[in-house]
Amino acid sequence: SSTSALTFNCTFEMGDLIYLSPPPKYGCLNPTISFDGSENLTQVNGVHESGMSHADVEVLFISNVNELTFFPRNIEEFFPNLIAISIAQCDVQTLIGDELEPFDKMMWFEFSHNLNLERIPGNLFRLNRQIETIFINQNNISHVGEDLLIGFSNLSHANFHFNMCIN
Repeated sequence: SSTSALTFNCTFEMGDLIYLSPPPKYGCLNPTISFDGSENLTQVNGVHESGMSHADVEVLFISNVNELTFFPRNIEEFFPNLIAISIAQCDVQTLIGDELEPFDKMMWFEFSHNLNLERIPGNLFRLNRQIETIFINQNNISHVGEDLLIGFSNLSHANFHFNMCIN
């Protein structure tokens, strides 16, 4: 029998990766993604910096993966300490609302240049109470669910520029 798989082949890097204070120091940047019928991440490959592991990864940047039409599930099993996620220039078509639930430490979320994305559910960030920065720009969004940005005491920046029309 065949097994469905979703694999990230990461380039792990250290440095000040995004503008947060303090900035996260370790990330999986632009992984090559291989998938065969699964939306659940099943394997992460790549060579870690000395003394680092999956548990040290705070940033995940995914970019230019046209075949990525969904938000990958099960990421938290490999990267339990993510505080920043960026998915850009992919072909993600939907965000349902529970994709970000496992990331209660998330401070930064970027979802840009995903031209097939038309709707953002109002409950997308309901469990991400630490969020400071949101970039949901240059998509094709025409509808944002009610109360998307209500009740976030740390939110300092939300960018929705260059979408169709925000309802």
